[in-house]
Amino acid sequence: MFVMKSKEEIIREAIDSITQNTPINNFYAGAIARSIIEAISPYYQDLYVFGKDILDNGYISKADEEHAELIGELFNYPRRTEQVYNSETNEYEEVKIELETYKYELTKQVRAAVSSNEEALRLACLTIPGVQNIIGKEYTYGTGSFSFILVVQNGFDEEEVKSQVEEAIMKTKAFGVRPGVILPEPVLLDLEISLIFQESATAIEKQEIRQRLQNYLYQYYGNFSLAQDFIYHDLVQEVMNIDQKVVDFQVVSLYLRNEPVLLTNHDIMDDERIRPNIIEIL
Repeated sequence: MFVMKSKEEIIREAIDSITQNTPINNFYAGAIARSIIEAISPYYQDLYVFGKDILDNGYISKADEEHAELIGELFNYPRRTEQVYNSETNEYEEVKIELETYKYELTKQVRAAVSSNEEALRLACLTIPGVQNIIGKEYTYGTGSFSFILVVQNGFDEEEVKSQVEEAIMKTKAFGVRPGVILPEPVLLDLEISLIFQESATAIEKQEIRQRLQNYLYQYYGNFSLAQDFIYHDLVQEVMNIDQKVVDFQVVSLYLRNEPVLLTNHDIMDDERIRPNIIEIL
C-alpha cells in the first residue's frame, strides 16, 4: 500500500535519520542542517505525489482518461466512439464513449481475450459503429444456440449494422455454436402536436420553433432504447422546454403500433423499441 507523507513528516523523519546516523544534533530554527532539510523537503513531497499518480494510473479503476486509453492499447481495445445528435447544428457528431463505460469494458478484456463467452461477443459487437446496445439470450434455437437483441443507434441503417454484427459474432464465437441476431420489434410512434405561442412570437419564429421541435422529437424518440416506456409527462416536459415562447400545446393525435392511444403512459415489452414514424408540429 502506498502511503503519502506530508512535508512535516518528511522533515521529522529526516531529522530522526540524521540524529541516528551522524553526530549532528542541532536542528533548531535557523540551524544549517534544519535549513537544508526544509529547503529540499517540498521536492520529496512532490516525488510522493508523482509516485502515487503513477501507481493510480496503473489501475483501470483509478486511471485518468489518458492512461485508461494507454491501457486499452495494451489490450488492443481502443476507446470506441458513438454518434450523438447535436441539436444546435442539427447533425450527428462522433464522440468518445464515457470514460467509466470504457473502463468497465476494459475490465472484461482479460476474459474476452482468451474466450468466446458472452462478454467477448458483446464487446466485439459494441465496437461496430451504430451499435447502441446488445443483449444476449441463450438457447433461443435449442441447445448450443444463442441470440443477441441488437439496438441500433438512431440514424444508422438497421439491416447494415445487423449484417456487420453477424460477421463479428461469426469471427468470435466458439466452433459449433449457432448464433442469431434479432432486431427489436418496432413500436411505431405517430404524433401530431399543436403549439400555442406567446402573442409576441412572429410567424418566422413560430415556424422555426415548430421545425426545431419536430427535429428534436424525432431524435428524442429515435434514441429510445430497448423496452423503454412511453411516459407522457416526459413528452410534456420536452415540448415545453423547447422555447420560452411556447406557452402551451395540444396533442392532436397519438398513435402507437398504428392504433390511437390515450394521453397517458404506455408500457413497452422487453423485445420492443419505440421508433418515430410520423411527427407533425402544427
